[in-house]
Amino acid sequence: MEQPQPCRYHQEADIAILPQLLPHPINNRDDVKYGFNINVYSSMLFIIPAIYSYFILPFSLDMIVACIICLITSVLNHSHYAKHKILNLIDIVSVNSIAAYYTLFNIYNIGFSFYANIMYIFAGSALTFYFYLQKNPHLYEQYHYIVHLLAITGIMFCIKSLQEYKNKKK
Repeated sequence: MEQPQPCRYHQEADIAILPQLLPHPINNRDDVKYGFNINVYSSMLFIIPAIYSYFILPFSLDMIVACIICLITSVLNHSHYAKHKILNLIDIVSVNSIAAYYTLFNIYNIGFSFYANIMYIFAGSALTFYFYLQKNPHLYEQYHYIVHLLAITGIMFCIKSLQEYKNKKK
């Protein structure tokens, strides 16, 4: 028996609705690809401060969770070659919220200790370089990994300053 063929109208309707169901990239690239690139690899480095925090601050899970959130959102965002609107927004909001929280925590509770000052420098450098890349979008794909490296280094110094803070409270 021959299978009934759908009418031409239904085929055109199915094809017309398909692009609405797929995620839309921010830029107008038609070739949306997933895969590993330098930004995905540098995103995976967020596991280093999570492990470091586990050993330096063994009974404090908040920094470990923060690093894991940064790792997951960043890898998901950067594994999409064309910027995905929702993943990009989730990554930006979560990472900036975490960075703002720990920076403000250090300013109000720790102040200007040696390690906190270095953390402020790296956090400011990461933010400055990120804004530079936003002004020069043709450099984003190639150099965004530097933002990750600056941020991760800042997190390492933040962990060290938190360790000093907790040791002083004892």
